[in-house]
Order: sequence, then structure tokens, then C-alpha cells
Amino acid sequence: MPDPTPPPAERLTELPAPVFADDRATLYLGDAVELLPLLPTASIDALVTDPPYGLSFNGQSCESPRG
Repeated sequence: MPDPTPPPAERLTELPAPVFADDRATLYLGDAVELLPLLPTASIDALVTDPPYGLSFNGQSCESPRG
């Protein structure tokens, strides 16, 4: 059976253009694993992510209405 895992994408070498920026915040849209190494050290106050679909925690799906 062939491996269904897609080949890894090319790694970014520079930050993409931000999707939003003002004097207090800059927002980037992308894979945190790829973007984080490109950001200056100690420049992050918050990181907001969306876990992969189908993720579960303690045997409960994150997609369930029970939370």
C-alpha cells in the first residue's frame, strides 16, 4: 500500500507579508512550525493556532459538542 503522506513542502526562507499590521500587532498566516524560526528572538507575545482536524485529548474529540 503506498504511503498517503504528502511530500514535505519547501521550507520558507523569509517571512511572508503580514495579513495585518499596525503599531501594536503583526499577524502572519501560515504554518507556525515554518514561521516561528523566521521571527526575531523574543518577539512573540502570543501565538494563536488551530489544531489539526480530528485531534483528540484524553480520548475526547475536540470536534465534539461536549468540548
